[in-house]
Amino acid sequence: MALLLAAGTTAASRAAEAAPALTILNTFCSQPDCTDGAEPTGTLLVDNSLDFYATTMLGGAYNHGAVLEIVHGDDGTWHHVNLHDFCPHDGCSKGDRPRGALIRDAKGNLYGTTSDGNVGGNAYELVRRASGKWQFVVLRTFCACTGGARYPQVGLSYVGQVDGERYDGVSTLYGAGRGSIYALDPPAHAGDEWTETPVYAFCSLANCADGDDVETSLYIKDASTIYGMTSGGGAHNHGTVFRLTRAPGQQGWQESVIYSFCALANCADGAEPAGDIALDAAGNIVGVTRQGGTQNNLGTLFSVTPEGEETVLHAFCSDTQCRDGAVPHGGVVIDRHGTIYGTTDVGGRNNAKSGVVFSYGARGYRVLHRFCQEDGCTDGSGVATPAVLDKADRLYGASAGTDAMPLAGFLYRIGR
Repeated sequence: MALLLAAGTTAASRAAEAAPALTILNTFCSQPDCTDGAEPTGTLLVDNSLDFYATTMLGGAYNHGAVLEIVHGDDGTWHHVNLHDFCPHDGCSKGDRPRGALIRDAKGNLYGTTSDGNVGGNAYELVRRASGKWQFVVLRTFCACTGGARYPQVGLSYVGQVDGERYDGVSTLYGAGRGSIYALDPPAHAGDEWTETPVYAFCSLANCADGDDVETSLYIKDASTIYGMTSGGGAHNHGTVFRLTRAPGQQGWQESVIYSFCALANCADGAEPAGDIALDAAGNIVGVTRQGGTQNNLGTLFSVTPEGEETVLHAFCSDTQCRDGAVPHGGVVIDRHGTIYGTTDVGGRNNAKSGVVFSYGARGYRVLHRFCQEDGCTDGSGVATPAVLDKADRLYGASAGTDAMPLAGFLYRIGR
């Protein structure tokens, strides 16, 4: 498993390139008591009309998070609609603090997960009724006990998702809860709870050589292949890229570790992978690590072949005062031309805790935006959600609040 260092442009040449402009579309926590949501989390869902669906960890009517629709009005302004406010004086029995990305089915219904409450979290559906109102339905309540799909940290995934297809409402959904991967299947009778089936429990091998702790969404390549990452475990206890496979028509899954991080001295190949992965046109797995690399242990952008050969595309904090960003965590997306996009938690502006949005493509590594460039950090003081592309390859995301508005967040677009 050789490490290859990818050639790229110098920091000076990258800085000279003009970056596309960032536009703020919506501000979270702009209402009294943050009833419009605070601390956005999870990848934004962009629909065909360029409206957005988002989840927030806090805010909403009861300050335990909300699911929001952010609508572009005819007057050119944006406004929010609360589709569901969590923990409505019921002891949070139906979940608390939504996490991960939302998915949408062909009828326009939404699906997501919560990571807390007086249970071990849940999977839920928001059903869009003919009246225009939304009904919250718990699909599965997870056990807070050891094992199983407790406290899911990511959203749900399905076959066809990576190809841009909407969920059909009846096929198997997959998710991850702490140290395990699970499948959810609809019930035979409407209204019954969905069936949870264990797919794989990590740390099944000595010293967790198979990986431990899934914090990233699953990449469902097809009905027989799932890719993902663990932030811990592996041969060097600094995380893995893994693959789950099964024979066509079979139920049992087999796990294999494609790559174990920190295989090189000082973890030059990266450590603690984080965020969502993507597959490039050659089938290589692309992602980021929060630590490791050759520059102050502040993370990497990497590519791994299906056979397990890793390439470090960029080691973060390579530029003066980490102006190229540091500690990436949101994962990556890849556009139609093969350009990779992602975000970092810190670095950017004078090594401040502001973060950047970056790209990596034919011109090498580029910083598209450094947050908190103006007094007051009117564009946000860090990155809150992963970057996402619409069908025209425009880039969107949410930035974190400012010192003056710590619970806020800003929905942004980069480019026209």
